[in-house]
Amino acid sequence: MAKSKAKKSTKKVELKDTLGKITKTAKSVNGQITNTATEVLADVTQNGKFWTSEATKSAKEVVKDFDVNKGLNKIKKTAKKVNNYSLEVADGMVEAALENGKDWQVVTSKAVKGGLKLADKQQDIMFDTLEAMKGQMAKGMKRFQKLVSNN
Repeated sequence: MAKSKAKKSTKKVELKDTLGKITKTAKSVNGQITNTATEVLADVTQNGKFWTSEATKSAKEVVKDFDVNKGLNKIKKTAKKVNNYSLEVADGMVEAALENGKDWQVVTSKAVKGGLKLADKQQDIMFDTLEAMKGQMAKGMKRFQKLVSNN
């Protein structure tokens, strides 16, 4: 009875420790994903500024050298290209974030399951060791009593 109560209380303590570690790891992973997404977004913004600048230069040159309608058409085409590029990059970011999130969920799930299995094995080993020590101490006590009573 004492063994089962000790096992239950030990499992609760180790489970809290394991969940705490998992929570800490998940927060760290989420922070890394957020940082990466922020960096990629900054790059996309920077590239967008460059494309806008280039489109503006191109538009000014077109307007000077050609008639307004041709210039507007070229501006529209350039704007469509910039927009399509931005959409592709954004889609890629979302897909990558989803894929990474799925991968980390699998890793975290395996870590939880593996941690619980390991904790269970450790508890079994600990109780087996305690039982063996109890038996050895009982034998040792009997031998000691015999030695003391014979003298």
